[in-house]
Amino acid sequence: MWLRIYELFWCLSAPFLIPLTLYKDTERYKKRWGLHLPTLSKGKKIWIHALSVGEVLSATSLIKEIKKEFPFQIIFTTTTKKGMEVALKNLKKDAELITFFPFDFFWSAKRFISRIRPEFFILVETDLWPYLINQLSCLGIKSFLVNGRISPKSFDKYRKVSFFIKDLLNCFELCMVQSEADRKRFLKLGVRKEKLINTGNIKFDKETEKVAPSEKEQWRRLFGIKEKELVWIAGSTHPGEEEKLLWVQRQLKDKLKDVNVKLIIAPRHIERALQVLSIGREMGFNIELRSKLSSKEKDVIVLDTIGELSRIYSIADVAFVGGSLVPFGGHNLIEPASFGCPVIFGPHVFNFQDIADALKAEDAALEVKEKNQLFEKLITLFLDKEKRADMGKAALRFIQKNRGATKKVVSLIKRSICGDGV
Repeated sequence: MWLRIYELFWCLSAPFLIPLTLYKDTERYKKRWGLHLPTLSKGKKIWIHALSVGEVLSATSLIKEIKKEFPFQIIFTTTTKKGMEVALKNLKKDAELITFFPFDFFWSAKRFISRIRPEFFILVETDLWPYLINQLSCLGIKSFLVNGRISPKSFDKYRKVSFFIKDLLNCFELCMVQSEADRKRFLKLGVRKEKLINTGNIKFDKETEKVAPSEKEQWRRLFGIKEKELVWIAGSTHPGEEEKLLWVQRQLKDKLKDVNVKLIIAPRHIERALQVLSIGREMGFNIELRSKLSSKEKDVIVLDTIGELSRIYSIADVAFVGGSLVPFGGHNLIEPASFGCPVIFGPHVFNFQDIADALKAEDAALEVKEKNQLFEKLITLFLDKEKRADMGKAALRFIQKNRGATKKVVSLIKRSICGDGV
């Protein structure tokens, strides 16, 4: 019944949405509406979908492991423009096709499925599309949820429509989730116990290319960072955070008279870079966009490029992970930790609570309640090189200890598809 109502909603909305979306971005939305389908070579195919940048990056190690076990073509889809940019950069060699995910309109979804005819479908994390997932199930095409998670906030919403979510999630052959807390939430939503497996987080398995000393030196020269200067990076920041971070930077400059400290801010959405630049200038900072840097030294740099943050963490003395001083839920804590960087985050990390707690328990990260405490923790770390080094080593040990989820996931998929172990 719920699926019929959902289909009716799309049928009523499509006549209005089609001209509106095609007017905005013809090529992208032609693909999403199923009007511009790819021509594919013959052979068995696996369809893997990841919503946006974070999920696409999570999928890189998964795809490499999948290709070891299945000699099939990889069809990779993503939803956002930024996700597409990252996918084309990172997955071009591994995927037969990289394209946009179809809308969950019955006509679009059916056309896409019939064109690629996948052996099975993998959804990375929890970008749920009811019609498509149900249609795959009806066609006997197995679907696997990988790296599934439900935050406490999302759980409260899903619980209100559990009658709908339960049927949808049970369409998956397996729901492989990031943590025991996620497994329990899925179970409470009505997912059958035998379908649920806590495999761990595949983000730990993302290959972090070592940053050579020469590359670090290039980054430092680009940002005008001198030999004894200290750097802290605030990654994936949100509205309401930048003002607090800039206030902290002002206090650091006033307090640390003998040491120059630079701040690199990477807003979660790069279209906000100019807004962050304006805030910084209004507060009197010598600030510039990364894309506009000149030879003149800057106290604060705003990162307005895609795909560079993960490399730039390699030159950070300390990393602050955004979306946590404001009630957004935090962002990827694994990325800076994988570079052996001490991590600081605010009180709002409910989207990554398990990882946050584990990092703290390993003495690899610090939690702060507000901007004054952030200032105090940064002062402590900047004045104690040994403490920074110890936290960095602890972060690397933590990453190493938690690797292996991707192999578990692929083993379980192979067992389900082939009927045997690995």
